[in-house]
Amino acid sequence: MPSAHYQGLVIPHHKERTREQAISHAPAPQQLVLTLNQHGDTKLIPCVSAGDKIRLGQIIARPDTSLGACLHAPVSGTVLTVEPRPSAKPCNEFTMSIVLSNDYLDTPDTNLQAIQEWPSMPRSALCEHLAKGGIVGLGGAAFPIATKLAVQPHHTISQLIINGVECEPFISCDDRLMREQAVTILMGIQIMLHATQAEQATIAIEADKPEAVAAIRSSLDSLNDKRIEIRILASTYPSGDEAQLIRQLTGKEIPRGKLPAEIGIIVSNVATVYACARWILHGEPLTRRVVTVCGNGVSKPGNYLTRIGTPIRDLLDHCGATYSINQRLVMGGAMMGLSLMHPDYPVIKASNCLILADEHEFKPAPPEHACIRCGKCAEVCPVHLLPQLLLVHARLGNTTALRELELHDCIECGSCDYACPSHIRLATRFRDAKVMV
Repeated sequence: MPSAHYQGLVIPHHKERTREQAISHAPAPQQLVLTLNQHGDTKLIPCVSAGDKIRLGQIIARPDTSLGACLHAPVSGTVLTVEPRPSAKPCNEFTMSIVLSNDYLDTPDTNLQAIQEWPSMPRSALCEHLAKGGIVGLGGAAFPIATKLAVQPHHTISQLIINGVECEPFISCDDRLMREQAVTILMGIQIMLHATQAEQATIAIEADKPEAVAAIRSSLDSLNDKRIEIRILASTYPSGDEAQLIRQLTGKEIPRGKLPAEIGIIVSNVATVYACARWILHGEPLTRRVVTVCGNGVSKPGNYLTRIGTPIRDLLDHCGATYSINQRLVMGGAMMGLSLMHPDYPVIKASNCLILADEHEFKPAPPEHACIRCGKCAEVCPVHLLPQLLLVHARLGNTTALRELELHDCIECGSCDYACPSHIRLATRFRDAKVMV
């Protein structure tokens, strides 16, 4: 079992060029592409057709079950087509997408309403309304909030953990959001406390974000809600992982194959909580998110409030992108991000960061050498797996051994890659092995 004494990795954060840049608005593009695989395994069914006129915030696709998240129009305009388009997630595959033409009027859907009386709403009604806002986990997993809240009838939630750790290198969108929108985030926490009936909420922030800590603490002092506290964590990787965060803050372990709710805890990213507040207090569904855009390939790095469906190329061009053959384009952080073949994919709800890096930032991977059995990969594994043995059986295709060695517990954080002196791409092999298993 994982140890409560795991210290994590101390790695360069590379956030200097973006963390001091206030959030700015990226321009709405002329054409947007809304992929229908925004929310993990949830299948979305389009409820518009080519030629339909749509309004800002209108539902354009619904999940095929009661659990999931709707997809809303980020602009007003016209549906051009519903057809397969390239998608960044699953990586570099085609998926059904709704293509919108922007009329630049942002005519709002008149069905959208703020819910000012939310403190007196029954918990079930509040949870049901949250499900209609298209809100998913914005830390990268894009897990629908409705699915997370659906476990409530079966479990008593005692604690809400708000993840403001943001331990991945390069990403600073949550840091800026906490600095600039602390009051709204705290309102979102109060809404989530009511929705979950949790007794306490803990906001976890890494020590390398003193300005975010100060902003949240100042707003919390004014709010004077004794149910909410701040905890400052050491700046290590991957402390923002859900299981690691729960262990650090509570000392509890999530049983294998179980969810945090089964030990009375729900974890939610700060941007997700902010989105909940915007939906409840302003009737604004999730149609935009803050994206960190950085790397030596852009001349105006920063944090940009971006419409879902914006072509990545449009966003990069707005940030002064210069393209060359030696660059790498990554969606997400340097450790767990996805390498993209080209910039013509759209921004999705899970797009927290875009890195256009040159060879100085992301050096070409050195050639792999044979494993020397040094054990460093096992030392740094946050879930205490045995990567060297997993590698042997992944190469052999031994699915039985991979199950016994608990490959499914791998969080694909890349810590083993970072520590390996033989430069073996372990995380990639384990990701592929999971598909095989």
